[in-house]
Amino acid sequence: MQILTKKQVKYCRLVKQRLEEFEYCLGINFQNKLFVSDKFFAHDRQQQAIAYCQTKYLAAGGEVSYILLANIAGLTIWREDKMAMIVGEQSIDNFLSNLELVSLPIQIQNIMQVALQAYPQDTTVGELIDRLKVSLWEIVGLNQQVQNGC
Repeated sequence: MQILTKKQVKYCRLVKQRLEEFEYCLGINFQNKLFVSDKFFAHDRQQQAIAYCQTKYLAAGGEVSYILLANIAGLTIWREDKMAMIVGEQSIDNFLSNLELVSLPIQIQNIMQVALQAYPQDTTVGELIDRLKVSLWEIVGLNQQVQNGC
């Protein structure tokens, strides 16, 4: 088993949903997998840490990965968490389920009416659509920042 250092991994903020609540924690993004802290071992217990990882990995039938990360204090075991997501990222399923497709044509029509009133009379439909595209992406970006607590 390879023992990694902090220079070999990327730390990130993770979020996991537990029933109706969200749990935020520090995580590691390594080889396109997300890991949460599991257990700590002192440096002089390195063989026990390796054995712990191997036992847990085999008990999970190889479905859950474990990594060992060395730091000044000792060795931290990080466990793969397939339910965790990086804060700010949204799964495709969640994104699609949050879209209100039924009211989308009405929303677009309302936006167009407001935009027509806000821009000069000589604005072409193409220019208006280009401006709306930029505005829409700005709105989506701001909305995502608000949801992420930024």
